[in-house]
Amino acid sequence: MIKHQPSNSLGNYNYNSYIYRGIRWKPHFHKNFELIYLLEGEMTAVIGGRTYSLKQGQAAIVLSNQIHSFNIPENSSAIVTVFSEEYVPMFASYIKGREGDTAVFKMSGAVVSLFKEKIIYGESAVFMKKACFYAICDEYLSNVVLKERKDSDESSIVKILDWIACHYTENISLKEISLLFGYEYHYLSRLLNKTYDITFNQLVNGYRVEKAMELLLETELPITEVVSKSGFQSIRNFNLVFKETVGKNPKDFRRQRYRHAEMLLSLSETEK
Repeated sequence: MIKHQPSNSLGNYNYNSYIYRGIRWKPHFHKNFELIYLLEGEMTAVIGGRTYSLKQGQAAIVLSNQIHSFNIPENSSAIVTVFSEEYVPMFASYIKGREGDTAVFKMSGAVVSLFKEKIIYGESAVFMKKACFYAICDEYLSNVVLKERKDSDESSIVKILDWIACHYTENISLKEISLLFGYEYHYLSRLLNKTYDITFNQLVNGYRVEKAMELLLETELPITEVVSKSGFQSIRNFNLVFKETVGKNPKDFRRQRYRHAEMLLSLSETEK
């Protein structure tokens, strides 16, 4: 199952950064770039159809609309930062239609320090963030050989996915969408399966899980309200779909928020 992440496809200098431990993300894609930096241990990532094993101190870049997934064991931790192309427009233009012969690279100590200080620890001015993200992209380009991308057409129905992203909490159907966008129902169903290896229900549930994750991490809402606000019809179905997608039940995932804060404080202390 491949999921489009609309919240990570926003422009206008959008970015987010989290420290993860003991979590796996199933195949998904989004427009914004993504940086994975392994703080400790080892992890695996599948980016653009290739499987990579990252070790402590290594980084990986996920390009725009590139399908990827990753698994971070409990004894490992990684910083995952997603940032829009407005921070690095020259890089976005230069890399368009191309990719590195590998997604994994090594950042220099100076760039790692800049990244932690200006992106992870607190708020910085836009120009400082741009400088930091450009430095990271420069490190990437210095360590790879560019080649033509093979998956550049896999986002051909992103407009439909974006519409679903605006209506997933409603009682929507594939028939309604096919009429709205002028597709034959069975053709659209086959297109979803062929392009993204996903059914319509799996696609909609993916959006709902993403919203639930946001509510669990950023609010104190009880689980019952998280269920209704993310579009699920029952707690039972919510728990089943969430666990299947994220690899954790909702309560355990919510604890990730407190673990993230503790790890961020610990990381900051080690840098002093």
